Amino acid sequence: MNGQGCANISQTAPLQKRGVLLNRLVYLPIRFAFSVAAAVAVVMALAPAALLAQQPATPPAGAPQLPARPVRLPGALPPGAPVSAQPLPGQPSQPQPSQPQPVAVAPQALPAYGENEMIPFIDFPNTDIRQVLEFYEKLTGKKALYDSTVQGNIRVRVTKPVARVEAVRILETVFSLNNFTLIPGPGDIVKVINQGKNVRQFSIPIFSEADQLPAGGQVATFLFKLDYADPAEVKAALDQVIAPTPSVTSIVALPKSQAVLVTEGVGAITWSSAALTSAGSA
Repeated sequence: MNGQGCANISQTAPLQKRGVLLNRLVYLPIRFAFSVAAAVAVVMALAPAALLAQQPATPPAGAPQLPARPVRLPGALPPGAPVSAQPLPGQPSQPQPSQPQPVAVAPQALPAYGENEMIPFIDFPNTDIRQVLEFYEKLTGKKALYDSTVQGNIRVRVTKPVARVEAVRILETVFSLNNFTLIPGPGDIVKVINQGKNVRQFSIPIFSEADQLPAGGQVATFLFKLDYADPAEVKAALDQVIAPTPSVTSIVALPKSQAVLVTEGVGAITWSSAALTSAGSA
């Protein structure tokens, strides 16, 4: 019995070794292959879900499309903002260069025409009087001062060349015909007065010599000194020949001074003085 048992044990031992070896060579690779196949299947099943999660959701048909909003990082400048150099931490800030400021330029005065210069033409068709006064300033080299009552349009048209002096006389006549009075002021100032006002209240200069009168159609006051004529008779005669302009014309007889004081346009004063001189009254 003992001998037979020993023989059986000795015979089954090689068989067990073969089974272990067969299990290692055949079954282990097969189990590994099944494990790999199962892992691949799991990965393939989860891959479409991951891809869908990364893609943006598509809105349903007919849903309104919202514009994409830009994302601004903290401290970032808005689009179009100027970029300035920022100092590094611990370094003093550098002063920014000052921007050049616009310089106000005073308007230049219009150059006056020469004394003997010819004006090729004058054409102001229904033009604002303030524009015509600018041309008058250019012709005379004077500065016209006026208030808000000096307004309206006037018409001046001269198609042939005229001398500067004649052009000034034409403009001053047109101003008078349109109820505007020019009064010489101090220096190069000319006051422009609407005849709706009392012109005599605006400090009209007084002259006693004909050669001192300003040229042109400005208003002045002239003292006629009489040698033999009666001041009252001279006043009556001047009242007949001078067409009075309301708020402008004034003729006053001064019997004690043997004189007549006349406030009128320079043109009327000039020819009145010439007439009285020719008659031997002044």
